[in-house]
Amino acid sequence: MSQPILEVHNIKKTFGKGKYKITAVDDVSFQIMPGEVLGLVGESGSGKSTIAKLITHLQKVDEGNIFFDGKDISNIKGKACLEVYKEMQMVFQDPVGSFNPRMKIGEAIKETLCHLCYNPKAMSKAHMKEAIVSLLKQVGLKSEYANKYPHQLSGGECQRAAIARAIAVHPKLLICDEATSALDVSAQAQIIELLMELEKSLDMAILFISHDLALVSCICDRICVLYKGQEVESGETKGIIEAPKHPYTKKLLSSVLQVDIGE
Repeated sequence: MSQPILEVHNIKKTFGKGKYKITAVDDVSFQIMPGEVLGLVGESGSGKSTIAKLITHLQKVDEGNIFFDGKDISNIKGKACLEVYKEMQMVFQDPVGSFNPRMKIGEAIKETLCHLCYNPKAMSKAHMKEAIVSLLKQVGLKSEYANKYPHQLSGGECQRAAIARAIAVHPKLLICDEATSALDVSAQAQIIELLMELEKSLDMAILFISHDLALVSCICDRICVLYKGQEVESGETKGIIEAPKHPYTKKLLSSVLQVDIGE
């Protein structure tokens, strides 16, 4: 049996001191198997994005351990950290803001390829251009998008470009932090479809973070529900949707059903 690609064990993160101390993540544990899609769902302030930052070392855990592909990455630094993030990438909520506004889309993808994949001195311009165009095509964008700036793209197009940049390293794990929440309903559906296609074709695991339980249920194999920094329920998506156990999960599901009925 294969081992989890990501294991999070009893992680904790607090901010502030004394009476201003806030526990953002409190003793949370979960795992993701290779090729699996796990949904991390909860309202604003539940600790979802903090967990993403802890996994990607944008912030350090106070307690607990994080394992990636069997290795403890909780306190890695320098080159060891760089090696891990050749196999783990992140797609952010604001697609336009995730790019350098002065850099064309092709240049942004090239930067990732040079930094994490290839020795730019050993790669011809033609080969680099071919790699960039191939990545754009994988996410449904034409080659001419390489010469456009982020602000010239729609939100959905820019998120496709961000995904192209992320999959350039052929990651084993893709973390999507509210990656569709800034998009309209039509663009959301297209990005979800794209992620599902890439998950299968690239055989990568996905940690899909969202406040939208209905959206999470469409793409995820399993769901982990967070409330005020704590994991309150987790399990197979079907079981969570059809028979939620925790009152907060029932509340989330109830709000989804009310919206559906209203529409």
